[in-house]
Amino acid sequence: MEIIGLSEANDWDQRGLSMTLTGPVPITNAVTEESFNLFWDVFPIGVVFVAVGLFLFHCDLLQTGRIRFVQGIKVLAISGLPTLCSVFITMGIIGWTN
Repeated sequence: MEIIGLSEANDWDQRGLSMTLTGPVPITNAVTEESFNLFWDVFPIGVVFVAVGLFLFHCDLLQTGRIRFVQGIKVLAISGLPTLCSVFITMGIIGWTN
């Protein structure tokens, strides 16, 4: 509030003066905010690639040459759901409190 009073008392708006925050704290905050914004662009792509990789390696396609679809789905459910739930809960809490 003190800085607002100084700005009004000295007509900073009329002179075109502005204040920019510098130092490690504003930079850290900006990097953190941008990381969370980019997370939602990259995360779905990563989930798809991991799911396809898990499915291909565990559906017996590479070992037998045929796909055991149910086995692949089981692996995705057993290994993927706990990880996805924990990430969504963590990011949801961070996004909700931010």
